[in-house]
Amino acid sequence: MQVAVIGCGKQAPKHLHGLRGAGLENTFLAVADLDAGRAVALAAKEGVTAIPLDKVWDDAGIHAVVIATPTFTHAELAGKAIGSGKAFLCEKPLAGNGQEARALAERAESAGITGMVGYIYRSVPVFQQVRHLLHDEKVLGVLTLALLRIGGRGSHQTWKHLRAHGGGAINEMLVHTLDLALWLFGTPSHAHLLASELCAPVRPINGRSETVDAEDMVLVRLDYGAGPSVYLQADMLTPAFTQRLEVEGINGTLTASIQREEPSRLFLVERRGHHSAGHHALQHEDNDPYVTQSRTFLAAVATGSKLAYGTLQEAVLLHELIDQLHLQQERLT
Repeated sequence: MQVAVIGCGKQAPKHLHGLRGAGLENTFLAVADLDAGRAVALAAKEGVTAIPLDKVWDDAGIHAVVIATPTFTHAELAGKAIGSGKAFLCEKPLAGNGQEARALAERAESAGITGMVGYIYRSVPVFQQVRHLLHDEKVLGVLTLALLRIGGRGSHQTWKHLRAHGGGAINEMLVHTLDLALWLFGTPSHAHLLASELCAPVRPINGRSETVDAEDMVLVRLDYGAGPSVYLQADMLTPAFTQRLEVEGINGTLTASIQREEPSRLFLVERRGHHSAGHHALQHEDNDPYVTQSRTFLAAVATGSKLAYGTLQEAVLLHELIDQLHLQQERLT
């Protein structure tokens, strides 16, 4: 199977590593970019082949593509992949809005094309362990509260902070924790945008002072009726990347993070199953999430089987919630 990674920015090496580690035999890798020089440079560094971007779609030998380009290009490239009969793994988010996402999902289903959206947190071992504890073992009992936080400094690329290009804390940061919340707690009845702020309208980006207009901090509450209260906070203001999850239940507390320096632990008031009362560090395999994601994607492409997660239908649901938040954002500004 030949796979082309489109977009040679900072995400491309992560995907190449994941594809190499996926363990499927006879997988050949290539890279492509609008800037042919970037593709050539990355290909030389990674030991893969560089190909012109416009040749990707006509090459019948390329069976799948990984779309690792800026957000505002995702829908167009996913559409080209479907039109040329190629499976695709697209970086988040899939499209600009729910209508675009649904149209892509329907086209892919009609054409029999495998499409996956790279919400990488579903492939992180500690979050897979959290889901097992919450759903299979139900160690916390009835859930009462969940807090999900993600923050980073932003300021890598100007487009990430421009609303016209799909930038902002909702599309760039919140989508990760929103997808994680959907995976862990299910579909909420409503998403409330409690706050949306632009705290740094002027930013240093690549050595220049740039004026930007996309929100850099948001606070969201998800409604689950009789279920837990779920709060999500995301920003592009935090100097050092941070991410954490805390879930409260009547029988204890569960905390977890993608970061090694953050605590991932379970506290139980009373014993549940083989988990005794008291504090416990979470035990999980230390697998690379990009390898897990790539293995899941390539296996579905190779066998024609249904994806275990990261489906286009799940992406449509997430986009519908994001659309709700953007509509509320317009009312706040």
